[in-house]
Amino acid sequence: DIEAFSRAMNQWVEKEVPKEVFLPTLDINVQIPGQALTEDFARELQKLEPFGKQNEAPVFAVAGVKILGTPKFFGNNHVRFRAEADHIQFNTVGFGLASQSIPPQSFELAGHWGIDDYNDRPCFRAIAWR
Repeated sequence: DIEAFSRAMNQWVEKEVPKEVFLPTLDINVQIPGQALTEDFARELQKLEPFGKQNEAPVFAVAGVKILGTPKFFGNNHVRFRAEADHIQFNTVGFGLASQSIPPQSFELAGHWGIDDYNDRPCFRAIAWR
C-alpha cells in the first residue's frame, strides 16, 4: 500500500531528519574584506571568463556591509543600491532579490564581484544577504 508507506516514510523523516537539511544553502568560495572590492580586482577576475558550468564564477562573501542611501527597485523584482564595507563604497545589484528584506543594520553579502556589462564599471552581483 503506497499511501501507508508514504505516511510511514514522512513520519520517519519528520522524526529522524533535522529540519536544517531542508534549508537552502549557498557555497561561498572565499570571505573577502571590503578593501578587496576594487576595479583592478574585478578586471583581474574578468580574465577567468567565460564563466559557466565547467568554470563557475567565484562566490564571495563580504561582512559588515551597510547600505548608503535608499535602494532602488526596478524591473521584475530587482534591486540596486550603493553599499559600503571597510570604508570602501561599491555598487550592488540583486536580480530577483527585491522581495527579500534588506537588513537595516550591518549585514553579510554573498555574490559575484565583477565588471557590470551594462556600464563597464565594478559591481557586486548579490545572490543573498543576511
